[in-house]
Amino acid sequence: MKQDISARLAKAKVSLVLDHPFVGSIALNFKYVINDDIPTAGVCGATKTIIFNSKFVDSLSDKELLFLVAHECFHPMFEHHLRIKSRDAIVMNSEGQKVMLWNLAADYIVNHYLDTEGIGEMPRMGLLDSNIFKAGRGTVEGVYDYLFNNMESQGEQGNGEGNGEGNGEGVVEGNSLDEIITTTMAEAEQQQEANGWKQMVAQAAQTAKSMGKISANTEILVGGMLNPKADWRSILQNFVERHRSDQRNWSRFSRRYLSQDMYLPGISGEALHEIAVCIDCSGSVSNSDIEQAAAELVNIKEIYNPLKMHVIYFDSSICGHDVFEQDDELHIKPRGGGGTSFKVVLDYMYKHDINPVICVFITDLCCSDFGDEPDYPVLCVTTESGTAPFGEIIEMG
Repeated sequence: MKQDISARLAKAKVSLVLDHPFVGSIALNFKYVINDDIPTAGVCGATKTIIFNSKFVDSLSDKELLFLVAHECFHPMFEHHLRIKSRDAIVMNSEGQKVMLWNLAADYIVNHYLDTEGIGEMPRMGLLDSNIFKAGRGTVEGVYDYLFNNMESQGEQGNGEGNGEGNGEGVVEGNSLDEIITTTMAEAEQQQEANGWKQMVAQAAQTAKSMGKISANTEILVGGMLNPKADWRSILQNFVERHRSDQRNWSRFSRRYLSQDMYLPGISGEALHEIAVCIDCSGSVSNSDIEQAAAELVNIKEIYNPLKMHVIYFDSSICGHDVFEQDDELHIKPRGGGGTSFKVVLDYMYKHDINPVICVFITDLCCSDFGDEPDYPVLCVTTESGTAPFGEIIEMG
């Protein structure tokens, strides 16, 4: 029996190397172990070991086994064993089994990529849902939070930080294909482990390129893993900061340093002047994305307290316009739901003599008409990958 399973696993590895060399190169770095103490399968990134239950393997077709082998490779490649942190909620699934919520979230991420690449055939118990993937913004942390906050309640849910402590506080659908085995590591060891996986990913991508068998989707994936995006919140704050007025005035000294006998120029323009925030309320932008952006806009208001802050809600027309002075508390109240047009916003601002020092669009960039480039700097904080004919673009993650 075990010899037959070993032969099937070897066949799956060969198929990956020949047909999907990026994943195949990763697969060659693992040890493969048969152990029926584990319910289905498991992977330990630290020891590069994949464990299979013989009965579970027997229940799979060759295409499903190919999918499973690739699936196990993706977990440590995505550093799922390192990124779990305190997200250790154990919940009940609809079949009455206790499951690690992190494992479910990680499976939604891995299965999405395998399905996109057309690698093998997902076993029937596998978790695949593009809506959940999008709701979690394509990250395991985001999917974990989404599942935790949306599971069917069976009592008090807890703090949302993942400290479920095995008390079955809610019910979730489905089960994971495997177990992600974690080990305790010091921070320096974790960084070394992560660097090792990045190096392996880079080598695997190079191998696939040399064979002419690397998809555009994989290239984007590898690029994101090797060169992760800077945090969009930091980029947004830097954008606001660099467009603040900062004019030095020698006719008025800075009182801050007078006690130290230091005579430095005062700053005549420390306050951030008039700014505009334009929120895309079309049907393709989710409330959760708007809420995430809104939280950061409140933070911007508290830090920089602009003299005037315009919040304009739009889709294919103007849906609302609120103005907040320095002493006002910022409240975001989205309304709308049609298509998307930047032009109507820019025309509206021109008509009402709104000439901000900066303009920030919260949008998915699915726009029918961008209009002409305005005179003021524009930053698009996007919920999806995309392009615009003007302005800077950062993607929320």
